[in-house]
Amino acid sequence: MPQPTTAHRGFFPVVTGEAVTIQQAGATVVMSRSTTSVTQGGAQVMLTGGDAVIHQGGANLLGVAGDASLTQGGAVVAAAGSVEARNSYVGIAIAPSITLSEGSRVLIGPREAAIVGVVATVGYWALRGLFGRTR
Repeated sequence: MPQPTTAHRGFFPVVTGEAVTIQQAGATVVMSRSTTSVTQGGAQVMLTGGDAVIHQGGANLLGVAGDASLTQGGAVVAAAGSVEARNSYVGIAIAPSITLSEGSRVLIGPREAAIVGVVATVGYWALRGLFGRTR
């Protein structure tokens, strides 16, 4: 089993590897094939082929092929197989299974995101019909 790529204390533009560990550090982009573990750190974009575990950290965009677990952390957008949040905040969660413990909050879940998408599409086509181009 390969050793994880570790980013420790500092800022790293890009962190990639089979498994990635972030400890008290930040990154612009984090990509791992298997797992990502974050403790007191974060990234703008975090893409993981396996599971992601975040403790006291977060990401703006969290894309996880497996399960995402957040403890005292957050994400603006989290797309995963499942999202489990403990004392954490998620802006938009896109997952078949979302588990929230006390102190956690998801602003927009999959149902609300679908409704916003339908309303935006209908509104777009209505406005296009009203103000559409004439040739």
